[in-house]
Amino acid sequence: MEASDESTVAAPAGRSRRQPFAAGDGLTRYPPGSPVLLRIDAPWDKPWKAREPGGVTAAPFPGTAVLFEGALYEVVQAEEAGSRFLYGLRPWAEAAPPRQVVPYTVEACEQAARERAERLNRLRRGHAFSWLSPLVGLLPAEDQRRIERDYGISASRATLLSGLLFLGPSCLGVIRGLATLMANRAGLAHEVAWDTLLPLSSYLMAESLARLGAAGYSGEPLGSLFVALPVLAVRAVAGAVAERQGRRDLQTEAQAETASPEEARERHRQGLLERKQTWVDTFAPLWGLLDPATQRRLADRYGFDAPRHTATSALGVGLLALFDAIQAFRYLGSRRGGPGDFLMLLVAAGLLWESFLRLRRARSGEPAGSILGWVLKPLARRLLV
Repeated sequence: MEASDESTVAAPAGRSRRQPFAAGDGLTRYPPGSPVLLRIDAPWDKPWKAREPGGVTAAPFPGTAVLFEGALYEVVQAEEAGSRFLYGLRPWAEAAPPRQVVPYTVEACEQAARERAERLNRLRRGHAFSWLSPLVGLLPAEDQRRIERDYGISASRATLLSGLLFLGPSCLGVIRGLATLMANRAGLAHEVAWDTLLPLSSYLMAESLARLGAAGYSGEPLGSLFVALPVLAVRAVAGAVAERQGRRDLQTEAQAETASPEEARERHRQGLLERKQTWVDTFAPLWGLLDPATQRRLADRYGFDAPRHTATSALGVGLLALFDAIQAFRYLGSRRGGPGDFLMLLVAAGLLWESFLRLRRARSGEPAGSILGWVLKPLARRLLV
């Protein structure tokens, strides 16, 4: 490669020596009178263009202007030699000043290396997320949208793939569980207890169908309760810890600064709103259970999307109600149930009907509360104080 490099610049042997520069680049200086005075060899391609000589009908086009050690150079050679990229530079000879100058310093090389490493890391993470799309679709909807925004992985497609992934096994579990119940016999020791797994299989089947409908019909991502709920819970705990630390930092700042009482109160109010915003964003599907007036107040103060989270909470309540109804029906059908199971069946049927009405209201762009929202009302009051 050294012989090839020397022939490229046509410099006398022994009159030049390559020295490492920065971020894997090498720099070779040549004596005056050589075709080029500087040769830069880099481990990757730089966005530099070599000079175009022109012809009979075209004027020459200058190469990239490079500022090095206070002097202006022009790229006159740019080629690939093996695993290296070579650039020959000579002093800028054009009468007109360059339109754009690229600095070539140690800092610029290191910055370019960091940016290239970050691009490669993002590309690798994007490929990993693409292969793991069925698992990405289990995450909370906001996380799926963030991955779509940062890495170009379709959130609705990830939800569809994850829904299809769990739909098949859950349907098999429901069919085998119902068959075991109708057979009315005890399973053998080596057999899977399909009747015991029937509630879980029923829930996963209903959740998968709901997520497929949300992603296919409206194009909206929807995570799985078994994954999204723990993620949101951990995030809420971390947010609470950060809120406590932020309150202490605010008190320290107020003591250290000599601000007017009005300014201190305003900073405290803004910081309090920001911390409350975290709680609103984290538990947004739960606030969709609140009555319409409270949801509108949250929308005015925090930008809460009331119709959307009404639909999300209605789907969640509907799925849980369906799960309870199937479980109650299972016990009643096997003649092992009692009045409590019959009452559970009635309550589940009522919640299913309520969820259907709330979904219709949300599709018309209006929020709708649930009978379960009274549990959250005291917490909502603290957010609206």
